[in-house]
Amino acid sequence: KFHPLPSGRHSIACLQDAKDYESQRQRRPSAQPSCEQVQKPAHGSRKPTGAHEAAAIYRQACLNMGIDILDPLPSFGRCIEFCDAPLDSTKQCYAVAEAIRACTPRQLSLTNALLTDMGAERIIQAAIMGGRLEKLHISGSFLHYRTCVELHSCLRTKAGSSLTDLKLSRCGLGV
Repeated sequence: KFHPLPSGRHSIACLQDAKDYESQRQRRPSAQPSCEQVQKPAHGSRKPTGAHEAAAIYRQACLNMGIDILDPLPSFGRCIEFCDAPLDSTKQCYAVAEAIRACTPRQLSLTNALLTDMGAERIIQAAIMGGRLEKLHISGSFLHYRTCVELHSCLRTKAGSSLTDLKLSRCGLGV
């Protein structure tokens, strides 16, 4: 079914009537919806991608964005850990977020990772909106305004209710 693109005079609110995330993306591909606007399939209705497929998605995203692949290649699966990872470019974070979105991890740990604000926002959104994330640990990575707002928005959604363990330490909060 073909949906015409909304005119520039319409707000994102006109996309609220769409039934799922893919139809929103097809109708307005340039808009990056927030957690509150994304309607994901119900928990368990989407099979998570395996570690090898998620790594392939990450490599392809890196190629598409013209960035170098991290060495060593991150391990994407049920538990994802980035320790002292140089995720210092927004594009690198976006590529990682694509793989995280595909594998829907149960645990995500970011320790001393250099993150951009927009990149951290996308990684957190991808992890939580998969609907399976149980543990999110961020330590030694500064969280900025945009990331905190996205974390708050995601935690207010149904997908955010799966998160049972949230640890934020040495993130520059409250300074």
